[in-house]
Amino acid sequence: MSDKAIIENIKKLRSAYKTCKITLYDYQQPIENIVNFFQEKIDAYLPDDFGEEELKECFSSLSKDRMFLNTQIAVELLVKTPNIRSRRNFKLVSAV
Repeated sequence: MSDKAIIENIKKLRSAYKTCKITLYDYQQPIENIVNFFQEKIDAYLPDDFGEEELKECFSSLSKDRMFLNTQIAVELLVKTPNIRSRRNFKLVSAV
């Protein structure tokens, strides 16, 4: 499923079920893209190799209205250099 399709599904779920908890599971694209899904209001992410304890932690976090991201993924996201677009330079011009 493409990122665009995932984001559209997130938006549909949020629209229909405002208080639902959305967990993304086993995303196979570059890890930095997960940030986009959190910006679209997913509540948790679990990799494909999560264990029982991690699942319990996820459910516990969600039940307390907290987001969940496993430690391995959090560290990967923190150490990767973000892909930031260059900012445009603006020049202020007098309107007089």
